[in-house]
Amino acid sequence: MTRATRNSGVLAALGYSQATGSASVCSGTVGSGATNMVTGISCAYRSHAPVVGIVCKQAPGFWERDCTKGFDQSGIFKYITKWVVDVDSADQLVDSLAKGIPGGHRAADRAGNGVH
Repeated sequence: MTRATRNSGVLAALGYSQATGSASVCSGTVGSGATNMVTGISCAYRSHAPVVGIVCKQAPGFWERDCTKGFDQSGIFKYITKWVVDVDSADQLVDSLAKGIPGGHRAADRAGNGVH
């Protein structure tokens, strides 16, 4: 299933995970894409739904040049997710996803407990 907007996409992923018990994935762009995903990701966290959110990251040289996109996105999500990681190169992506999604609901949270 695909959605046209970030906020409806994360809510669709949440609904899918709640209905099926399976992990779902949603993505958003840097800046406003990340902030639009906060509500759905927070709902997934509170309802223990296995939703994976992937948000793009602004290139390091441009971080403070654009006030609408230059902020700590990981800082927003660390309080409403079980696990946050910054991936700095494409080489790290596969390993990071494997660590974060070893079966969705079986992933380990920061304290080493299983995700509900």
